[in-house]
Amino acid sequence: KPYAFKARPWELTSFDTLKSIQTNTDIFLNTLSIEYQLFARYEMNKMNDQKDAQYFALKAIKASQGELIKPEDPNNWDIHKTKLKKFNSAYNQLMKLLSYEFLDKDKIILAKAQVSYDCWLEQQEENWQIEHIRKCKNDFYNNLNYLKKNLESQITTKKQEESINHKTIKSLETSKDIEEKNGNTLVKKSNNKGSNGIVNKIK
Repeated sequence: KPYAFKARPWELTSFDTLKSIQTNTDIFLNTLSIEYQLFARYEMNKMNDQKDAQYFALKAIKASQGELIKPEDPNNWDIHKTKLKKFNSAYNQLMKLLSYEFLDKDKIILAKAQVSYDCWLEQQEENWQIEHIRKCKNDFYNNLNYLKKNLESQITTKKQEESINHKTIKSLETSKDIEEKNGNTLVKKSNNKGSNGIVNKIK
C-alpha cells in the first residue's frame, strides 16, 4: 500500500526512536502522538509487524513535532470492496469532526478516535485477528458517538445563547423606543403650554 509518509534515514533506523520522542504542548497533537506510540509498540512487540509498527511510529513522531497528521484514507489500503463503503463513511465522519473546534477534554477523545480508526483499518487489511478488528472498531465508534453527541450539545447551547442575546437586544431596543417616545411626548406637551401655563389644544 502507498504509505502517506516516508521516513528519513535517521528517523526509523531503529524502533528505539520512540524513546526520545518529544512532548507537544498542543493537547490534541500530544494525545495523537501518545496513542500512535502505543499502537506502534503493540504492532512491534505483540504482532511482530515491523513495517506497520514503523509507519505508525513515524506518525507518532510527526505529531509530536507539531505536524497535523491525518487519518488514513481507506482507498489507499487493501480493503475488500464489501468493507470499503463502511470505511469510507467512517473516514468522512471523522474528517468532518476534525474540522470542528472542540474543548480540550474532547480533543483527547478526538485524537483517540483517529488512532482507533487507523487501528481498525490496519487490522481489517490483515483480516485475521477478528477480536482486534472488533475492538478497534468499537473503540472508534464509541469515541465518534461521544464526540457527535457533545458537538450537538455545543451547537444547541450556542443557539440558545444566541436566542437569549437576540431577545435581550430586542428588549433593550424596545425600552429605548419607549423612553424616546415618552421623552418626545413630554417635550410636545411643554411646547403647547400657554403663557399662563395652561396647555393649549392642538389644532
